Amino acid sequence: MFEGAGREAGDPFQFYVSSLRNAISQSPISFEVVTFLDVAEVTPDGESIFDGLIDRGNALFKAKQSEVIDPKECSVKADDSTVQEYSVFYIAFKVPIPVEQGCIVTIQLPEDFRLSAGDLTRIQGWGIFGKRTDLNVGIDESSRILKIVD
Repeated sequence: MFEGAGREAGDPFQFYVSSLRNAISQSPISFEVVTFLDVAEVTPDGESIFDGLIDRGNALFKAKQSEVIDPKECSVKADDSTVQEYSVFYIAFKVPIPVEQGCIVTIQLPEDFRLSAGDLTRIQGWGIFGKRTDLNVGIDESSRILKIVD
């Protein structure tokens, strides 16, 4: 705990927390910050009981960048490799971070591919997505990006 004369109202205050794992997505996460006047007592198991609520408010945490999957950890297989023919593609990759509900996975296709939402009939996932299931996918045709949400 901090010792000393305290802080004046309106003074900026910062603190440091180490070894805290970032959130699993880039969605903003709100957490509550509560300030008290003093520590009233410390229980035998070391838990602090606080006294004199001063203020409470929310702070917003937002991760700045996503994790990139190393292309060496990816593989692509096509049922039909004939030039300009439609095919079923299997894209496999190892995820570098824990993946849970709420994560977003984006797949950017190379420049040689033309991505048209009307041409895609079905996008399924399994492995990190559980059993084989249809995926909720957003498509950015101009950037050739598939964005898998939840």
